[in-house]
Amino acid sequence: MGLPYWETICQGNNLNIMRIEKMFLIINVFNTIMEVKGKTKDNQKARMVVVELCGRGDLELVQLQNGNLAKPKANYTLSKKDAKSTYKWTNELNMLDGYVSNIARCTNQDKGNMC
Repeated sequence: MGLPYWETICQGNNLNIMRIEKMFLIINVFNTIMEVKGKTKDNQKARMVVVELCGRGDLELVQLQNGNLAKPKANYTLSKKDAKSTYKWTNELNMLDGYVSNIARCTNQDKGNMC
């Protein structure tokens, strides 16, 4: 199983590093740490698995009075102040061409997300 275009590439064993970098870093890790609404991998199902497999009681879901479950803030997420300073830092970040050179254009400090 691979990417849909692997069948048309002569050297299918070459990995698309930019795609892997974006998929792993920006989409998964960054959105989880920054708590981007609707894009984080830190959901209720993930919390139950982490508590069960890793014994992380600090991440256990809390039952509210109305019967709903709530997630306590995880220690690996940033506060709003820290998240804003991180977005500001990524807007000011300058990298070499070809290596995350457009990260500043992808960051939206006002909305608090990345493209």
